[in-house]
Amino acid sequence: MAWMRSGSAIVHVLWRNLVYLAHTAVIYVIVALIFAVPFSAATPLVVPALALVVLNMSWILLFVGVLAARFRDVHMMLQSSMTVFFWLTPIVFYPEMLGKHSWIISLNPLAYLLEIVRTPVLGNFPPLTTWVVVTGMAVFGWIVAFLFFSRFRARVPYWL
Repeated sequence: MAWMRSGSAIVHVLWRNLVYLAHTAVIYVIVALIFAVPFSAATPLVVPALALVVLNMSWILLFVGVLAARFRDVHMMLQSSMTVFFWLTPIVFYPEMLGKHSWIISLNPLAYLLEIVRTPVLGNFPPLTTWVVVTGMAVFGWIVAFLFFSRFRARVPYWL
């Protein structure tokens, strides 16, 4: 029943981060009320966008959890690569600022996960491309994660 324990660990990590998000959302609502941020027709799209992000994060947690059980250095590799992905994701800059190198953003899956949530919060509709990419990531990712997990789930207790 090791697969049940790993499943509960994934839910635990996901739930913990959703609680952090809920605390941050309260701060956003307070700031939005203070500065009278307009509510648009696109704003409710945050809910399905967050659902897609959670769906993507869950398969990523499952896949990385099995990898981390086998290879102890996965945690440190992820920490290092997340710094690189942070700087390649348009968080502190606009994609237009990259000029002819803006194609880098279209290859970054985190950029799509960020855009699908950020765009409705800013009052705009996310492009259809973003919805297709994020949904495709969820479907393809869950297929790969499920196959990967079902292949190695019997070995996970021995790796721990």
